[in-house]
Amino acid sequence: MKNAILPLAAALVFSVHAAEVVKRDLTVVQAEFKEKEGRPRNWTQRTNPLFALFAEGVDDIHLVYEGEPPPTLVLSNRTDSALELGGCISVGTFGGESFSLDVSGTLGARSIRRIEVGRTLKKGPWLAVASLETPDAKAVAETRFAVVRRREATPPAAPGVFRAGFNYHMVRYTDEDNEKCLKAIVQAGAKIVRAAVGAPLASVESSEGVYDWTQVDRYLEMLERAGLALDTIIYGAPNWARDEKHDKTHAWYSPMRRGVFREYAERLSARYGTRIAWYEIGNEWDLLKPETMTVDEAIEMQHEGYEGIKAGCPGAKVIPNGWAVVHSDVIPHRTQRNMQERVMTEARDFCDAHTVHQHGPYREYRRRLGEFFAWRKARGIDGMPWYSNETALSVVGAGEERVAECVWQKIVFAWAHGSVDYIWYNLRAIGNGPYDAEQGYGVVTADFYPRMSFAAFAGLTSCFEGLSPMGCVHDGPSREVYRFAGERGGRKVQVFVGWDLRAQTNVSVRVRTDAARAFAADIFDNRTPLEPRDGCVTFAFGRTPGALVLEDATVAVPDPGDLERGEKPEIQSIVLGASSHCFRLHDHDSVFEMYKADPANFDRVWNGWNDLAATVWIRRDGEMLKVVAEARDEKLAADDRLVVIVDGAEARFPSEKPIDAGARYVALVDFPKQDSVVEIRVEDDDGKGKEGWVTTGQFRLRTP
Repeated sequence: MKNAILPLAAALVFSVHAAEVVKRDLTVVQAEFKEKEGRPRNWTQRTNPLFALFAEGVDDIHLVYEGEPPPTLVLSNRTDSALELGGCISVGTFGGESFSLDVSGTLGARSIRRIEVGRTLKKGPWLAVASLETPDAKAVAETRFAVVRRREATPPAAPGVFRAGFNYHMVRYTDEDNEKCLKAIVQAGAKIVRAAVGAPLASVESSEGVYDWTQVDRYLEMLERAGLALDTIIYGAPNWARDEKHDKTHAWYSPMRRGVFREYAERLSARYGTRIAWYEIGNEWDLLKPETMTVDEAIEMQHEGYEGIKAGCPGAKVIPNGWAVVHSDVIPHRTQRNMQERVMTEARDFCDAHTVHQHGPYREYRRRLGEFFAWRKARGIDGMPWYSNETALSVVGAGEERVAECVWQKIVFAWAHGSVDYIWYNLRAIGNGPYDAEQGYGVVTADFYPRMSFAAFAGLTSCFEGLSPMGCVHDGPSREVYRFAGERGGRKVQVFVGWDLRAQTNVSVRVRTDAARAFAADIFDNRTPLEPRDGCVTFAFGRTPGALVLEDATVAVPDPGDLERGEKPEIQSIVLGASSHCFRLHDHDSVFEMYKADPANFDRVWNGWNDLAATVWIRRDGEMLKVVAEARDEKLAADDRLVVIVDGAEARFPSEKPIDAGARYVALVDFPKQDSVVEIRVEDDDGKGKEGWVTTGQFRLRTP
């Protein structure tokens, strides 16, 4: 699979000069990667052997705090000779603000030069790019930091208050790294973390009946000092407790001998009780094969864990493993497609909330959650609370701007639709490789530089602090607007937040209000005062969310016409005449994975054209509709297929002729009636490549 990269610089808007410096041609990046025969040290920041660029006046997680002096940029000569430099440092942020600092002149051997920024920087992510020339060479070095509002650790949120936070692999880190992680969590405004504290069981019960709670005590005390609630994953069968008939390569998931898990769960909850917010039994069991864990065994483990936890502390909250997808029918190629359905119906009395993940773009998350709500209602479990406890988007493939937008979209949607808490995956990236999606998760890099998503998360928690959802104001095919309200700082506050996934330009919405003060806020919570005109204020949003903050308003009514004006339908219409119609399915809204794959699979992210994308032609052929799809991917195989779905009726067609770089599919179906909804899908389901991936597009078919 040919891999690609969309670095932060491609997502930020800089001056023309900086854009030319930062954006790298894909073929050059791939060539550099092959030359090094390894992964770049840090794909978000370039460096070179001549000079380095870094920032002074930032803390150890590269943050600058609102209202404090801006950092000083430092240029360092790495060589034993003086450098005659020509050029500038370009400094820019998302939203178009940028400026240049001239650094031409002599830089002595092994010496440094400090360059004062000399201006106040607004909240958000900042990237500094030094593009300099010597008489013999050109070189580039970068550094990044974020400006955020300073936070202090506060007591844990009261029971029942919505908490947003991060998946946090604290048990893998040194004490020094955990200090930095906890600082990042507090400064982001998070109030809950999801961590495998007390798992695997062998970390506490190394041999049967021998317990050592030292590690759990220490980690829980660290979290409590930071004011954080804990969702702890408890599972991981010790070798001494496992059933020998099961696959030994999946120790984390393998069932335990009867009674072992119940005993452990009871001792855990008796010791910690409600100090742990959620006791989560396992993780993503819907991706397991029967040789690892059967459905009946999963139900038994859920039952044992629940009974043990409740016996130790009746007030403790128990949740099942976070399901990878919203319901089992999403992954029909799995042999245990009824795993989630059976566990959530047959073991409904053994959990306090229904947990779900569903990684990927926001559009897909929203669509799948709609199916999730209907699926729960049809099975009579819609009265059970639900919890979006691991979902995000990787910057590998998606880019940092799209991920930052997704932070607001997913959290606001989940919160407004009743999720009891929310976990963004991940806090810290596991590495700096540009081609592995797992390393693209995380709001800070492996070496503790803040990504754009960190600043967006901090902006969201600042903007919505103390508020509660008051409902959806507009729920269109691509445009959504929500209202939140509450009190803070002695004032009554309302916030309207919206976005439009299909907007090419910003959407303006007038709100009739008598607010004492009104502000427009961006995703980093930079606020701009708004002056009322004729009793109205106007706020704007596009694909990137935007918010309106109103203080002490007794009236706040958005204009219904503005909410709907110019909105594009979710399903676009195609008028098919005598000639054929051609379109492409080649972006993140049409190519995605159906479930979160194994972290060891480096091909689990879409990397652009030539990667399971498709060109589709449709035309009328007598009384039939002919569909021809050319799919491109080096791992397509004969088991992959074209699927044509007309008004819910599905027909599948294998490839005519698989080839090295792609495949050609031809489908013939009865010509649909007027205004039928047609979905075209190319599915990879052979297990040899991007198993569980799909390329898809919908349209409404019309004839002249």
